[in-house]
Amino acid sequence: TGRKGRPGTERERERGRAESVILLVSAMAASDVVPLLLELIVQSGGRLAGSQCVQAIQKKDPALRKHIEDAGGLKRFCKQHDVLEFVTVAGSDGFVRASLSV
Repeated sequence: TGRKGRPGTERERERGRAESVILLVSAMAASDVVPLLLELIVQSGGRLAGSQCVQAIQKKDPALRKHIEDAGGLKRFCKQHDVLEFVTVAGSDGFVRASLSV
């Protein structure tokens, strides 16, 4: 009976290691979105329309867009990162700029 339990335990350990690696890769990719957005903001003169941000991220690396979606959208993503600020403008999709408070 002890032998049968070991393969399951080993498989669980392997699965846990694989999940840790996946989480580490995802965390690294999420951190790549912020410098990319800051670069795009500078290139566009200091601010970038919300819809343009997501399109530009998608163009640079489609996988990075998922991190914005996972945060609940661009506005929430910006709230999670002190260097970014999402500005809401009535009648538009708003814009993103580098935070003035940092």
